[in-house]
Amino acid sequence: MNGILTLGPTGAAPTLLALEESGQLGTISMATFDLSPEVLEAIIDGDMLFAIDQAQYLQGYLPIVLLTVFLETGALPLGSVDRVILTGPQIVTAENAAAVIDAAAAGTR
Repeated sequence: MNGILTLGPTGAAPTLLALEESGQLGTISMATFDLSPEVLEAIIDGDMLFAIDQAQYLQGYLPIVLLTVFLETGALPLGSVDRVILTGPQIVTAENAAAVIDAAAAGTR
């Protein structure tokens, strides 16, 4: 096996534990989607290569803000012809993981 990609922190945590218990932590590359304090610590420790931050907080928060503004004013952001507002993905690596730990712990990143 060359690597493991989990679908989020709920899959990443037991995978990290299984790799540690089997003595393969650090020998099998691992990455995941979404962030948690545990995922970020694993990235900082070198036990995980990266996490793909899809900004799930923004995915839930922005539609409410936009709907509220639309109901109050009738306005929508133009942004682009198809009005797509990207919340990610952003790749979190060992270089930038420490900068997002507090936001992940608060559930906003």
